[in-house]
Amino acid sequence: MSIPSSTQFAFLKEFFNAIPLAAPAPGRDRQTLPESFYVPGLHSGNGRDPIGELVTNIEFNTNASNYLFMGHRGSGKTTELLRLTQKLDTLENAAFYIDISDYINQSVPLGVTDLLIALLGAFSDAFNSRFAKHPLSQSYWDRFKNFLLTTEVEFREVSTHGGALDVKAALKTNPSFKDRLTLIARDSLDSFLKDAREFVDQVVGEVRTRTGNPDIKVILIVDSLEKIRGSGPNTHAVLDGLRE
Repeated sequence: MSIPSSTQFAFLKEFFNAIPLAAPAPGRDRQTLPESFYVPGLHSGNGRDPIGELVTNIEFNTNASNYLFMGHRGSGKTTELLRLTQKLDTLENAAFYIDISDYINQSVPLGVTDLLIALLGAFSDAFNSRFAKHPLSQSYWDRFKNFLLTTEVEFREVSTHGGALDVKAALKTNPSFKDRLTLIARDSLDSFLKDAREFVDQVVGEVRTRTGNPDIKVILIVDSLEKIRGSGPNTHAVLDGLRE
């Protein structure tokens, strides 16, 4: 192997130092490589750039909207979603990237309530990571524990005197806790959804306060939903729950 030239060596050193050596903790922003490290046109064709189109649509849309970004496993979706996050931020938006696989068990059926709790908890973690010096006065995990106390559902799996991570851990690792969440969907769904909307409104308000921009657009980018496939006898139940 020949010794790289000084120019090549400088590039390789910068590239090496730009690559994360360890996976970030759940809820923390992934590192995004500088634009110069991306292969031009790798995920585009016929003159189209999916990320550029998404940026344009999000920027021009003044209403709350959902966008679905799909691709085969290993095709670079995470890399592109991180690039999307970076581009939106440079346009003075507040884009939060989360990997939902950090918060749910992908091999068991996923209910609507489970997914919403995971999304809101991840959003809460992402906010606190971004504004570490001025985090939320109450994380969503704490807020949800308080919500549980207002219901008639008994959750012995989650200690009311434990830390905020109790709910977060139980959501991913405790099947009986997830089963009991279905009781909320049946008996307390309206109250749960109302509380969820209030939390989102609160976080959006906090973002605008922290940034000093009352009109900033807050964007949540969710990765790894396509990995929720289940396995064995659970496969169809997992997919049916996700479709709902």
